[in-house]
Amino acid sequence: SVGPHNETSPVDVNWPSALTPIVDATNSNSPTRWVATGGDTKATFVAEMLVPLPLLGLDEWEGYSWAFFVDSGNVWNVNPLAQASSESDIYPTLRDTLLRYSVGTGVRVTTPIGPLQFDLAGNPDYIFSNESRQQLLKSAFDETPYRMHLSLGALW
Repeated sequence: SVGPHNETSPVDVNWPSALTPIVDATNSNSPTRWVATGGDTKATFVAEMLVPLPLLGLDEWEGYSWAFFVDSGNVWNVNPLAQASSESDIYPTLRDTLLRYSVGTGVRVTTPIGPLQFDLAGNPDYIFSNESRQQLLKSAFDETPYRMHLSLGALW
C-alpha cells in the first residue's frame, strides 16, 4: 500500500450476507477510504532468512520454517504529465520519502500447492515516530504499527 493514494467514496456492492462482517471490518464503516492510485515507477526489495525448524532441534516439525524479513520499496509518478494525487501536495514529506520499509517474522509451511505463509510485520517509521508523525501516517495513509499477512502459494 505504499505510493500515491486518493480519497474515494466506498463502493456500493450487494455483498452476500455471509461476507458482511468481513466487508465491514475491512472498510471499518468509513464514509471514505484511501485507494492506491499507483504510479509509473516502482522499486521493491526483499531480504528473507529462513530457518528450518528441524535445525533448531524440532525434528517433528519437518516442512516448517521460521522466517525473518525486511521489505522495502515505493511507487512514484515520475512522468511530468502525471496527475498529482491530492495528498502529494498536502503531505510532501511522505511523498518524497525515498523508500518505505517494514521488518517482521513469520512461519512458512510447505504444502503440496505452495508455501503457506503467516507473517507479522512492523512499520518502524510508525513505531519509532513521535505522536504527530504517527497521526499523519494514520490519517494520510491509514497506516498501523503492525500488520499480519497470510498467503498461500508462490509470491513471485
